[in-house]
Amino acid sequence: MSKSKASSKKQGRELASVNILPRFNPAHLALPEEEIRRLALIITTRDSVEPFVRRMVVLLDSLRAGETGEVARISRQSKDEAFVVLMSAMRRAVGEGRVFAARNTAFMAASYAYQNSLDYVCELLAYLNRLR
Repeated sequence: MSKSKASSKKQGRELASVNILPRFNPAHLALPEEEIRRLALIITTRDSVEPFVRRMVVLLDSLRAGETGEVARISRQSKDEAFVVLMSAMRRAVGEGRVFAARNTAFMAASYAYQNSLDYVCELLAYLNRLR
């Protein structure tokens, strides 16, 4: 086989492997991504980042363990309207059997909240300094 045919065949395999990678599916969330980002910002602005992220991590661990009742317990922890909207969406997803969507929503919410924190900025700066 000629060198160009071998190279072409290798590129074809690489492209095929790229096509089988799972893509993010918005249906795997209980709310649209921008709504999760907006709610996380509102919640962490009114309260603070740490308690919210802690709740989301507890929720993530519980959902991973199959303990779906934790969604209801955590949703009662705050009367904040934005928190209630977020938790209601996750509770609805769990009720529909979409535990994966609820778990992804909790992960995204925690991630967005953390991105709004000073810790994130400090770690980003430290990372950039290591690159220099």
